[in-house]
Amino acid sequence: MSLKLYHTSDVHIGMRFMHYPQDVQEALIEARFTVLETMVSQADQAGCQLFVVAGDLFEKQNVSRRDVLRTRQILSGFGGTVCLLPGNHDYISESSELWKVFAEGMPDNMIILGEEGPVELEEGDARIIFWPAPCHTKHSQENNLGWLAGRTPDQGTFTIGVAHGALEGLSPDGDGRYFSMSVGELSGIPADLWLLGHTHLPWPAESSVRDHRIFNAGTPEPDGMDCRHEGGAWVIDIDDNRRVQAKRVSTGQYRFADREETVRSQEDLDRIRENVLGQNPEKTLTRLSLSGYVDEELYGQRQAFIRELAEATVYLDVRDEDLRVRFTPERIRQEFSEGSLPAILLAELMDTHGEDTAHLAYEIIREVKHDAN
Repeated sequence: MSLKLYHTSDVHIGMRFMHYPQDVQEALIEARFTVLETMVSQADQAGCQLFVVAGDLFEKQNVSRRDVLRTRQILSGFGGTVCLLPGNHDYISESSELWKVFAEGMPDNMIILGEEGPVELEEGDARIIFWPAPCHTKHSQENNLGWLAGRTPDQGTFTIGVAHGALEGLSPDGDGRYFSMSVGELSGIPADLWLLGHTHLPWPAESSVRDHRIFNAGTPEPDGMDCRHEGGAWVIDIDDNRRVQAKRVSTGQYRFADREETVRSQEDLDRIRENVLGQNPEKTLTRLSLSGYVDEELYGQRQAFIRELAEATVYLDVRDEDLRVRFTPERIRQEFSEGSLPAILLAELMDTHGEDTAHLAYEIIREVKHDAN
């Protein structure tokens, strides 16, 4: 008796990306359906018997009926059993309609793990019992693992815990609002596997592991500048002796790059250009923060440089307010009369404290001068 499963979470179907231009917004929305199709195909090709979504398949409670049914249709293409845990964004409750819509006419190969209680099924010669900890609200200072206290696995089964919430040490939850749980707490519950969602980072961090029992899927399609990985999911094998082997598979289509670059010369601009354009720019959303001091000629070329990058990338947000014309003694002489207090002060600051301090003083002097006029 062995078992192979595919573990994902945090797809967030229904995320709108409103702060991006419309064409980019539409592409990112569609990418969440595309990644679901990709994952179903990967799971089938790997011979997985189970496809487990550990929460936040959907972004919110009021996802359109069209998108809910489209999501269900994609998942129905999986050759095994699809197991869906409601997370804190797509929580299940008496008043929410989301999962009621999903369940209408739901195919036989799908299970919604919407209640605390064991769920048993068979796949081939494998008998499986799920221990789910679904979310019934968006926020909670307590997780939903309490019903598992003292519970022991049945003989001859694979026991799989599925939960959604912040994992201590991986997911920030300073206010304790996101169903927080710890590795120690999960390890104390005798499941063969724990499949988690909520944190958009994968855990463990390695791409291939053995004899690990706790997995966090991470988001399969990157969704913002704070998402530095490529998106992925876990393919997990459990053998006859309950030994676990897991491999991370890449799933995402788009990438986000948040770059902070210091510019001092043309060589720096050439390096930045090569880095931005060398990493699949038509699928990479880039935020580029430029800082430093350059000569006046190079400073004047920055707009052409930015236009070149913008034309080659799917999305570019450049922040260049900290890129300045190099502050030189010649510039001091141009703006202030020789021997004046500002000229003496700025020259002294340049010599003793460098360009940053001199520029700060320069801006203060200009502001005072402007107010006086």
